[in-house]
Amino acid sequence: MIYINRMDAPAFKEKGKERLPVRFHEGLNVVLGKEDGAMSIGKSSSLLALDFVFGDNTYVKSDGVKQEGHHTIFFTFRFDGKDYHFARNVGDPDAVFICDDKDDCV
Repeated sequence: MIYINRMDAPAFKEKGKERLPVRFHEGLNVVLGKEDGAMSIGKSSSLLALDFVFGDNTYVKSDGVKQEGHHTIFFTFRFDGKDYHFARNVGDPDAVFICDDKDDCV
């Protein structure tokens, strides 16, 4: 089984603090908003960032990137039970870096 199991970036913030990594699980994953119906909490940006992880470049021109500037997204894929770590920067979207772990990608 192959799937993404982690995605994070220093630019992913909530109230000025870096958010915890987004964790994915094998199978179906769901993105939910707040129960009060609040908008602008990052659902669309998260999906654009996930699309960027998979090779698309729409995220590079998104409002989030315009606001935060160039930044790196770190992500981990699980292949047959083993984790492989990668990084991709919006300033150089044609490059994908293979890392020993997230901390080795900076």
